[in-house]
Amino acid sequence: MKTRILMAICVVTLLSCVAHANNAFDITLEGPWIIYQYQNPKLGGGKTVLVVVAPSYGGVFHAPNVSTGYGYILTTPTVYCLLWGTECAHITGKTSLTDEAGHPDANFVPVSYPKANQTDSWNFVAAKKYGLFAFILPMPTSYSVDGVWNMQFANKFDINGSGYGSGLGSDKEYIIGLQLHYDDGPGLFDLRECADDLTCTTPVAIGTGYHTTLRNTGTLRIVMKAPDTNDACDYHVRSLYHPMLYLLDDRKLSLKGNKNQAYGYIDPARTVDDQGHGDYGDKSCFTNDAQGFPESDLGGGRLARKHSKGQAHVMQPAMLTIPSIGQQLGELIADIQKLDLKQGFLEQIKAEDESLKKDSAFPISELSQFAEFLNTAAAKAQKLGRIVLAAKLRKLAVALQPKNGADCRAPLMLVQ
Repeated sequence: MKTRILMAICVVTLLSCVAHANNAFDITLEGPWIIYQYQNPKLGGGKTVLVVVAPSYGGVFHAPNVSTGYGYILTTPTVYCLLWGTECAHITGKTSLTDEAGHPDANFVPVSYPKANQTDSWNFVAAKKYGLFAFILPMPTSYSVDGVWNMQFANKFDINGSGYGSGLGSDKEYIIGLQLHYDDGPGLFDLRECADDLTCTTPVAIGTGYHTTLRNTGTLRIVMKAPDTNDACDYHVRSLYHPMLYLLDDRKLSLKGNKNQAYGYIDPARTVDDQGHGDYGDKSCFTNDAQGFPESDLGGGRLARKHSKGQAHVMQPAMLTIPSIGQQLGELIADIQKLDLKQGFLEQIKAEDESLKKDSAFPISELSQFAEFLNTAAAKAQKLGRIVLAAKLRKLAVALQPKNGADCRAPLMLVQ
């Protein structure tokens, strides 16, 4: 009898472990994320949750891609909360971000924000005025690194690279991708938009016939994809670095009073040698580095203005965000109608255009089909001698298919 009881206990325990393991999952983060451990009575009864924030500064990165296979691109910059089943800000029992034992160490860029006293929280909601995407996530069981790249920093810009790589800014490997591990999880995920008081109840608007519910398949990806460029200078990283820092402290870095001045200027390595040391090249990247140009309006538009020694390499408008694709497509609809396309084809393009204008999310499954529509329209325009229209349509099609955000080498920041 004792043997049977013992066997029954073992079977129950095994089944419990299997059931538990089936719900385990990871969240993969790639892109220019600021990581913040946050407490607020409105979220999980005041227990610690994880907030990840990135600037939505136009033209440098695509908007976040949220996916477990099926997924969507978010087109409205705001604060979102990940639903654990039906619960926002689920409490896992963990109170701080902990790296997984046995994995190699790597570095976040350490950042902070102005505090009147040590108990002050970072008001990331107020930073919405500068444009941001933020996600409120459960605190993970642990995390591990999913990609690093060598970088060096300076506290002031120098067009010849003087002052980079010394002191706190010395050449190190910094995290460019992160995996958050959860021992258990729900069967389904969803998102809700949050009001400024962090009441997170508004469903995310998406096109007719689609939904934002994601099945737990083991990995949830929250990725900001990089532009389709191969420049060794990583100008998109340089261009977005100051907008990241200004979400934390909007005092201009050029005036040397920013809370994060020690890490105020980034220089990503061009390549890495076989000993793990960064190679920063011949300093030519500084000539067109947007970090060295006078800061413009923090709320949007161009990231920098021209100075006498170069022209800032600004990704806008060469790289397009999903909302700007919708805007430009809307401006071309009248011209597309003149191409004598099949009626059903034209109606589909118009429907996609309307979805881009009014919804907060756009299904990933539609992107390739949408790009195919635009390429077909471009080919017809080319045949009819509408060369300028054909070029515009091809540009929009290419913008819908950016390369993976893991290639972008944007460092993840951890708020101290």
